[in-house]
Amino acid sequence: MKNLIYIMVFLMGSLAYGNQVVLDGLEHFWGFEDEKNPMGDDRGNLDGQAHGKIQHVPVEFSYTFNDVIHLHGNLERQTFIRIPNENLNQNSWSLEFWFGYGVHSEDLENQEAEWIDLGDGTVFEWGDIRVTYIYRTDQPDNTLLFRIDGREHTLDVDIFTYYQVVINYNERERGYNIWVDSVNYKFFRASSDIVGPSLVFGGNGFSGRFNDVKFYNRTLKGWEIVQNFYAKRGLVIEPKGKLVTTWGRIKHEAVSYTHLTLPTNREV
Repeated sequence: MKNLIYIMVFLMGSLAYGNQVVLDGLEHFWGFEDEKNPMGDDRGNLDGQAHGKIQHVPVEFSYTFNDVIHLHGNLERQTFIRIPNENLNQNSWSLEFWFGYGVHSEDLENQEAEWIDLGDGTVFEWGDIRVTYIYRTDQPDNTLLFRIDGREHTLDVDIFTYYQVVINYNERERGYNIWVDSVNYKFFRASSDIVGPSLVFGGNGFSGRFNDVKFYNRTLKGWEIVQNFYAKRGLVIEPKGKLVTTWGRIKHEAVSYTHLTLPTNREV
């Protein structure tokens, strides 16, 4: 019911303001769109650092609004992006990013998906906050594992599908809220000092894509997370060129492409 209210509020607001990304409190933004400096921070000087076999895919081989970063953990396990923990608000904050599991071949003239050598990998890590992708061969769905200060929560996810992930820290509540695709799934009671010296995206064999990493110096409200989910930037995923047929074939041949299953009893 609460999530339905957020959506209704957003829809009313979108009539007045359009599908715009929330800018209030947006301290850092990594869109990976500058070919000369793909790790650049569009809102400041906190640039990321690339490690391993990272490919910047030009927009003509990507999606309608954005370039994306491909991490080829299937070719080099320690392929990741590191963002130093500098000037990041340590009181209340929100981190949002989009990711998809699975990569395309490095030959941009032949956009065939690489199904071989896919395995588990780290999606995101910041101290004692970790998101891991678990690749399952024994069932249609894969698993997204959230681990914060030793406690865990899992969700079923699909291959070759983009997901919005938001991690909120609220200083007053002294805890972390986990959102996926604008749905609030889990609250973890933990202090702010569990974060580490840098934000790491990818690594440990992760093969996939990242886009539009945002860091806010405050806790986003539910309706703002919904607004970002439906905003133009970072989620319009209409393939161009050869990706149209390639992705269409992938989806057709997949065993199952169900969406995230809403929890029946969300623990708080």
